[in-house]
Amino acid sequence: MKTDEDNNPLPGCEFTLYDEYFVKLGATLSDDNGVITFSDLPIGDYIIRETKTLDGDFRINNKNIYVSITGDKQVVQANAIINKKDDGGDVPEGYVRR
Repeated sequence: MKTDEDNNPLPGCEFTLYDEYFVKLGATLSDDNGVITFSDLPIGDYIIRETKTLDGDFRINNKNIYVSITGDKQVVQANAIINKKDDGGDVPEGYVRR
């Protein structure tokens, strides 16, 4: 789930799906509830990474999210991905300035 620091959903943020060798497989946008969905993935290991955030003063969360699909019709829930407002100060580890 994609949220801001106040736990409000952030729709329209782009996330890219990579295979275990970091080959790009596709991209999707967070929905109105901040949920990110990739469907019909075969069994395997994947990396999800935020690649575009909302216009404005948000920083991109630059951390990789590692997901393993181990069975058919498996639903995987990752931790919340939080965007921080850019206050012009130091950029925390794991974030990049837009």
